[in-house]
Amino acid sequence: MAIKFTPVSENGLVFHSNKYWKVTPGKAPERDGNVMVTANPPSIHGTFKSVTRTGEGTSALLTPLESGSLLITDFIISGEKQVGSTVELRFTDDTNTETLFLANQVDAPAQIAHAFQGRVQGWRDARLDIITAGTADATVLVCYVKLIDSVPYAEWNALR
Repeated sequence: MAIKFTPVSENGLVFHSNKYWKVTPGKAPERDGNVMVTANPPSIHGTFKSVTRTGEGTSALLTPLESGSLLITDFIISGEKQVGSTVELRFTDDTNTETLFLANQVDAPAQIAHAFQGRVQGWRDARLDIITAGTADATVLVCYVKLIDSVPYAEWNALR
């Protein structure tokens, strides 16, 4: 016997389910298989941004909401080998700086695609910059979520 119910959270939010094919060994697939749907903030609120730099300089790739922070979920960096050039991706608030990725392009171009499993979140008001030096040629794509919760740099640094 099937029991119909609607799960509701403590604050009144209704949990949802999606219809999928129900497959039972030895039987034909049925259309009434339900699966409870769960999600995390990046899968609901995540977005992306990309930038291409050709030549030396700095670009502010992402800026957080006021007093907020950035949660980085994935990034892809690709470039062309330019002897003696560098490509750097870093958090900064103009006082404190932490490098996420630095490639010295000597024998090979910068090429990386990475999906983070941990919480790669900046501190309060830290933006994400891409810095190129020399005759660097690089494109960066970052998937992220802007968060309203954040801590100052000193507390953030102590938590790592």
